[in-house]
Amino acid sequence: MDDAEAMFSETFGRFMSNWSYVMSLRQVAEIALPLAQEALAPIHGEAIEAIAADQEYSKIFAKSSTDAEAHRLKAVGLNPVDRTKSIAPHSP
Repeated sequence: MDDAEAMFSETFGRFMSNWSYVMSLRQVAEIALPLAQEALAPIHGEAIEAIAADQEYSKIFAKSSTDAEAHRLKAVGLNPVDRTKSIAPHSP
């Protein structure tokens, strides 16, 4: 067997080994994904509840749609009470 045949054989063997590994991972994922979603949903829900209740994270969560609208208006420089007046500082 010359060098080219040896290199091809080694490359093909590695490819087949990796392909078999990928296919086995796909099979495991196909079977395990629904089970994992069901098992992890309560854990993720508890984590979200804990984060939402923590005052440190309160700035990320809007308390209502009106609060979200107020934050959006402030971000673009409008007064949430009177949408026509700018709250941006004026240059003298």
